[in-house]
Amino acid sequence: MIRILKNRKSAKPLWQIALAALMILMSIYFVKNEHLEIAQIKSTLEQVDGFYLTLGLLVTGLYFLLQALMYVFSFRTAGVKVGIDSTLPLYLKRNLISVFLPAGGFSSLMFFTRPLTEKGINNSEIHYSSYIYGLISILSVIVVAFPLLVLLLLRNKLTSAELIPFIIIVLLIIVVLYLVWSFVKRKMMYRVVQRMNPKALVFIDNILATELNVKHFIFTLLVSVGIEFIGVAHVYIAMVALGFEPDIFIAFIAYIVMVMLLIVSPFLRGIGAIEVSMTYVFVKSGIPAPQAAAITLLFRFFEFWLPLMFGAGSFLFSRKSIVLRVLPVFIIFISGFIDIVSAVTPAIPSRIRILEKLLPEMALNISNFFVFFTGLLLIILSVYLLKGVKRAWKISLTLLVLAALGHMVKGIDYEEALVSILAILSLLFTYKLYNVRAMPIYRQNWWKVWSVGLAVLVLSAIGGTYFLEKAHMGMDYTFSESVNASFRLIFLFDASGYLPQSAFGQVFVLFIYVFSIILLIVAVFFSLHPIIFGDKVEEENDLLHARTLVENYGKSALDYFKYYPDKLLFFSNGGFLAYKIQGSYAVVLELPVCSNENAIPQLIDEFEAYCFGNGLRIFYYRVPELSVQMFRSLKKKVLYIGQEAILDLDKFTLSGSKMHPLRNAINKAKNGGYTFHVYPSEIKDGILQKLQHVSDAWLRAPGKSEQIFSQGMFIPELIKKTTVMTIENPEEKIVAFLNIVPDYVKGEGTYDMIRMTEDAPGGVVYFLLTEMFAWFREQGISRVNMGMVAFAGVDNAKTMAEKSMKFALEHIRSLYHFKGQFQFKDKFDPEWVNKFLVYDMDYDLVQFPTVLKGVSKP
Repeated sequence: MIRILKNRKSAKPLWQIALAALMILMSIYFVKNEHLEIAQIKSTLEQVDGFYLTLGLLVTGLYFLLQALMYVFSFRTAGVKVGIDSTLPLYLKRNLISVFLPAGGFSSLMFFTRPLTEKGINNSEIHYSSYIYGLISILSVIVVAFPLLVLLLLRNKLTSAELIPFIIIVLLIIVVLYLVWSFVKRKMMYRVVQRMNPKALVFIDNILATELNVKHFIFTLLVSVGIEFIGVAHVYIAMVALGFEPDIFIAFIAYIVMVMLLIVSPFLRGIGAIEVSMTYVFVKSGIPAPQAAAITLLFRFFEFWLPLMFGAGSFLFSRKSIVLRVLPVFIIFISGFIDIVSAVTPAIPSRIRILEKLLPEMALNISNFFVFFTGLLLIILSVYLLKGVKRAWKISLTLLVLAALGHMVKGIDYEEALVSILAILSLLFTYKLYNVRAMPIYRQNWWKVWSVGLAVLVLSAIGGTYFLEKAHMGMDYTFSESVNASFRLIFLFDASGYLPQSAFGQVFVLFIYVFSIILLIVAVFFSLHPIIFGDKVEEENDLLHARTLVENYGKSALDYFKYYPDKLLFFSNGGFLAYKIQGSYAVVLELPVCSNENAIPQLIDEFEAYCFGNGLRIFYYRVPELSVQMFRSLKKKVLYIGQEAILDLDKFTLSGSKMHPLRNAINKAKNGGYTFHVYPSEIKDGILQKLQHVSDAWLRAPGKSEQIFSQGMFIPELIKKTTVMTIENPEEKIVAFLNIVPDYVKGEGTYDMIRMTEDAPGGVVYFLLTEMFAWFREQGISRVNMGMVAFAGVDNAKTMAEKSMKFALEHIRSLYHFKGQFQFKDKFDPEWVNKFLVYDMDYDLVQFPTVLKGVSKP
């Protein structure tokens, strides 16, 4: 049985979800404010010219081909040949998932690399080519927009107020281009970054070291410009198809506004904001609002919804599990969108008359509000469903059932109810794919979700009070009155600031009450949950089980830290592995510990499946060279990250000229009256207090801090159970110490931390270590593991990643201490053993330093 010790932390960008919801709410307000009747929009769309509709569909097909061709030239710019048969599904799939990813237009560029890697293209080339594609996509916008804006300004088609946002974006892109030029030529900005943040130069120099094919770069730009003109053509065709006299300049302006919003949209690809902005442009040009909205919707059908539908269809040619994962998410996303639109649009009068005879008006209003909030929740939950979150599946299923009922109650909207039923069926059919045990964000980081919920509630209360008409709320509120009334209702449950006059207004106040109470209950429950429902006993049992496995089957110097309190534990097949989570990455410490070594690959496979279900990518840190081939057989990538120093005590001696500096330092300490002492476990409290004092003094020194994961920290309860060795002055003051920890390699010993006071004599560490070596000899131990030194042994770098490590070690000042560590340990003349990092994609390496820093914090 697989058990997880703790739940992982989530770093979901909640502000992006909140902003996307705000965009949708703004679009709804715009529709209400402009009195856009859906019936009028529907009537306009029904008059679409069939010829031009067909022409628009054909142009959409050309749009797909140009996107695929742009990928082809992007790859060739990086010196990689790939066919359009590979890039067309790549575009369609990435375009589909970009809707569900934060900053999807760019973050989606790292997905769906496997079909290309199977053709012999490595991940570095794929990601580099993809980011060329993304960069040129932005560059082509300015290439098209700048001359047009100048022309419109010369023809007095634009006022200065309308031009300001365009000029700002043009200037920003010019600045970006200058930065690129400055880095390429290693001019001023390159030198500034070199001084201020030299770590960034590792990544920048990797890019600059790759030669670009200029001819294909230009071809890529030309194709991208062609795609922009296709977009303008779609706007133009939408205007003609609906019977309006087209204006090419208006088509250009509307399209450029759309693209700019698409670029800066943090989530959901600008849904809501784009529709509002384009409609506004058409209204300003003299087109009535309902007709302007119809033109926008037809254009979005060509450029947004059709590519999305074809993207969903493209998964039919991929693995079945991916199809079943993506298609329900797409259906639920559409269902949520339909719920929102249905809730804010008038119901069919004939159906309402039927319902008024059966149900009170309050029931109709409540169901309308419920369907609206259900739609918002379903859109947000679609992000978690894409990750296969089990709890998201349960919540979505419940909401869809209630939404189907709500549609029938609010207006006998059986069409919308059928969409909800279709979404329900898709979830029921794919229930086995949702294997994440819990929605992690509701556990350790529940307060983030709670804060977003509170913010949405406050904004909804203030906005609703301020914008609702007097007929509903009884008075026209000023903004300050809205704020005061809303805060009194939410935090004091005092409705005296409200005077609702209609059933709609009363339901509005009721919903604020309900959501305020829900937020209060959630805050109390999750605050007290760790206290009331804590699983401390189970955690202790798991740690004890892990320790038993290590003591019986451990074979590594790192095994002690695999049952250290900071670790998460994954058990299966008579073994376990230890890991920690940082963001969307799980970092495994070395290898699993198993009763049967042959079970290690199976345990790794199960852990990989678990992480896939949780949306986690994996690093295996400090893997020994003997295990590299096993990971390569699992289609993993490996990176050399440093060397571990193993000292052979049978060969070690202080004699000889090479050891002369060490002998001098040791003799100086001895002559000063300093002595070596061994304190076996259990350490007495008095000695423990002295050790605590030394540790605290060491931590106060600049640049010193507790680091864990592959090493320990000063935890008195754990230090007390280890053997401690000290150097003390004549007054018995401890000036330096180290502690011995279990090493499960036969005939080998190791230590954990070495700490000293500021007044410790020079060379005290040499004194401490050499005495420890002698003590180990007395215990029959012939080898000492002195720990790993990162970046050690990169003098003969071969791969790009190793060259990057070498560059960083030579140029980044904060990494200079690794050189010092290597030089210090090399004085003892140890054997250096290679250690590796195992990972999936080259892109992950960019994240690894931050991830490792995160898991190393206490």
